[in-house]
Amino acid sequence: MTPAPASIPVISSQPPEAFTGIELDDPKAAAAGVPAVTNSLKHVYGSSGLMRGTSAMLNLNQWEGFDCPSCAWPDPEDHRSAFEFCENGAKAIAP
Repeated sequence: MTPAPASIPVISSQPPEAFTGIELDDPKAAAAGVPAVTNSLKHVYGSSGLMRGTSAMLNLNQWEGFDCPSCAWPDPEDHRSAFEFCENGAKAIAP
């Protein structure tokens, strides 16, 4: 195989022989929290506004509301939290 010119990246179907630039950190303690809530609100409020966005999020995955369009989790049969959605669910309802 002839080598590719420097301006064209070499693409291979095989993994690299040596890993370069990979750094591993300890996993975070929680998958959610303030950053996830902040990011969710930014997407929903940025596209829907405060009142419409709040109404949509409070009706998401509720008995009298609607099911999350991006959720594969089953809805609980008994008690549901007012915040029964994840960051992806909030992004999915943002138009």
